[in-house]
Amino acid sequence: MAVVEMSRVTIVGAREDRDAVLKTLRSAAVVDVDAPDELPAEASELRAQRDRVRRVRARLGGETTAATTMDPEHAAAVVERAEQVLGHIDALATRLTALEDERRLAVPWADVDPEDLRWLERQGVVVGVHRVGRGELDADALDELAWASVRPRGRGRVEVITVSPEPDEGLPLPVLELPPRALAAVEQDIDETRTEHGRLTARLEDLRTEAPRLSAYEASLDDRIEYLRVRQGTDTDPRLFTVEGHCATRDLPVLRGRLAEETAVLLVGPPGVGTPVPVALDNPPVVRTFEPLVAAFKLPSYGELDPTPLIAPFMGLFFGFCLGDLGYGLVLTGLSWAALAWGRPSGDLRVLLRWAVVLGLCTMGIGALLGNVFGVRMHEWLDLPADALLFTLVDRPEQLFYASLGFGVVQLGLGMAIRLGLMLRQRRLQAALGALAWLLVIPTLSLALIGTWPWWPFAAVCLTLLVFAAPERGLGPRLGGGLWALYNVSGLLGNVASYARIFGLGLSSGIIAMVVNTIAATLADGVLGTIAAAVVLVLGHAFNFAMAVIGSVVHPARLQLLEFLDTFFEGGGRPFAPFTAKYKGDA
Repeated sequence: MAVVEMSRVTIVGAREDRDAVLKTLRSAAVVDVDAPDELPAEASELRAQRDRVRRVRARLGGETTAATTMDPEHAAAVVERAEQVLGHIDALATRLTALEDERRLAVPWADVDPEDLRWLERQGVVVGVHRVGRGELDADALDELAWASVRPRGRGRVEVITVSPEPDEGLPLPVLELPPRALAAVEQDIDETRTEHGRLTARLEDLRTEAPRLSAYEASLDDRIEYLRVRQGTDTDPRLFTVEGHCATRDLPVLRGRLAEETAVLLVGPPGVGTPVPVALDNPPVVRTFEPLVAAFKLPSYGELDPTPLIAPFMGLFFGFCLGDLGYGLVLTGLSWAALAWGRPSGDLRVLLRWAVVLGLCTMGIGALLGNVFGVRMHEWLDLPADALLFTLVDRPEQLFYASLGFGVVQLGLGMAIRLGLMLRQRRLQAALGALAWLLVIPTLSLALIGTWPWWPFAAVCLTLLVFAAPERGLGPRLGGGLWALYNVSGLLGNVASYARIFGLGLSSGIIAMVVNTIAATLADGVLGTIAAAVVLVLGHAFNFAMAVIGSVVHPARLQLLEFLDTFFEGGGRPFAPFTAKYKGDA
């Protein structure tokens, strides 16, 4: 349950054997190869084609699982056809937008042909259409016109059609723009464009069945690009090639076995020579589901403590208290399990669903201890006293509040104890005194506030912080760092107070569930009332469930990544990425 031990490996061989060795190394998939970031010139065309495939796949959607067989020429032809169809669809969509704008211009003129109006204007008869508010209309000005018609348009506006012998003799009001074509011609064009758009969209649906082969084609292009990048990094000598990288120490037998049939020499040494050591984590299956949470923040550096086993139980505990309902936990577990079993997801979605199953099980356990099932107090069903529950959200909610603060004291204390252990392990005795002082801040202050201890232990802790919080500096910077540490004592207390969000989320989701049940019970009278009550129950609990799940992930994750990890964790490692092939089929 730690960061996997790495070894530095160097493979040296004759230049003519390079491609064979690289292919063997790729099939082994156990070495993170040091390779230049810049791609060779010969890979530029492949990268351009790969980017084309990605754009087409993003537009097509469909299956994301790569096919096991794939013809590169066929896949490239599919990309070409898809680009043509997508280009035509985009052009038609742009044309439809322009036609809709033209239609809006033509609607006020109905079936009047604009060419007829232009002919009348050349003959000295000007027809104008005005849309204005009633208050802008001057009745005297209308009387002076040769002909005018006023029609109401709603919301206090009117449409005025005027006929005058000269343009300057009409109403002094804005005139609607004359459309290029008649409304009937525009609508016919719109219908024809939509028909063509639909025909091309149907062709796109046919192309969507090619999505697995396009996924395989993209993976094969990625493999060729990565191969060329790694190959470029081996050009160290005209007669020899050299591959350098890192391999998990436990996988060295696999690497030796794969290279046994190749004419190459494998050299193994300690990690961290020349380049940063990549990081791979090794945790049990349940704890492994929490690794993406740590990775989303930052991986530990090589040799640093992996915080995942420490985060996992606290995250499950806090999530369970925030959601806090046996019924909601059952729904979360059931939905996630069903999606895993029947949906057969892959990649990040599969990892997320496994994590949701673990969090759902945690919620079920804690929800049972809290006695909540879809907002119903379970002990009332079982005729048990309220004291049989872990906490009673309705009768004594302050218990959960104090417990939430207690969680903060315990978790932050654990983090500071780990930091103390790390300082002692590194034989940084002065820094260890500072870490010990941080660990004793909350106990000494709490005991002094309640009167159990005098104030001098807390004062001694503050003095220790002043002197040893920043011990690796000169006297001035040391005292300055100490004063900053004393100021940050209030920040530590604020971090403890942050754990009250567990209480807030748990209480709010529980109360909302009870309110939904109360409203439904009030409505449940007669057939219509029963139907309305059922709708309220389903929609109310669905909304509360969705919002509570989001809050139960976001806020406990914040407590882990910001408050807890800040006490001992530095991070900054890069993930272990072995040289391997993404496409596993036959090309």
